[in-house]
Amino acid sequence: MIAVKLLLVGMPCLPLGRSVGAVAVLLPNTTTRSLHARPYRAHKRHKQNYIGTISILGGPSIEAASRAKILPNTTTRTFHARSSRARQQRSKQKYLATIRIGPSIEAARAMPLSFMDMENASLVALGGMGNHHARTEMVKRHIMSVDDCSYPAACWKFLQIEEKNHADMYLLALPFQVGLASAVGAGFISVPMVFHLPTVEFFNEHFVTAEHPPMKELETALEVGSWSWNWMEPPLGVSTFVLLCLQYMR
Repeated sequence: MIAVKLLLVGMPCLPLGRSVGAVAVLLPNTTTRSLHARPYRAHKRHKQNYIGTISILGGPSIEAASRAKILPNTTTRTFHARSSRARQQRSKQKYLATIRIGPSIEAARAMPLSFMDMENASLVALGGMGNHHARTEMVKRHIMSVDDCSYPAACWKFLQIEEKNHADMYLLALPFQVGLASAVGAGFISVPMVFHLPTVEFFNEHFVTAEHPPMKELETALEVGSWSWNWMEPPLGVSTFVLLCLQYMR
């Protein structure tokens, strides 16, 4: 089928979806097969030019390519793992190269690992900073110097002194225990003494003797609290203020 010259003016263009004012001219003696064959021939010419360029520049021979060695059992994962290990090794060598001065093995072995291995100056410094274990070791060495005894004997003497000091400790801790029990008990008792009607009536009958309101006004816990608060407010408020002042004084 021979194409003829075709003039299209203002005809819609399908790929663009709009009207174009262009003129499409088909060359004479052009068939559909020749139109499809032209891109193939152009690609073939580019391929020939590429092969010709490589032949001019040169490359490895078949013998050289056959002698190329490929690492066995090499995958992408093993390649990345080897690269990572190599980077870590280089980083380690670089870090070790920066550390040129350090303690010797003898100095590291001579380092004290407990308070009993420390010198007196170190123990005094730590004891001055409030270290309990350093002060314990200082007392043991003081016992050695006063009683002229060995270190095990000084440790046994120290245990006897510690046991004697803790013999009457419960008497010293008794005020704290009484105060703790009183605070907990007062906190739990204050709730029913304000909101529980039978407890409020009992306390009022024996300690307050205030006028009892009608039962219609004591139907809920809040109404009971509004009545008992007349005599519960002074002790609760004063005790709270006293605790606040004690805390501020401390």
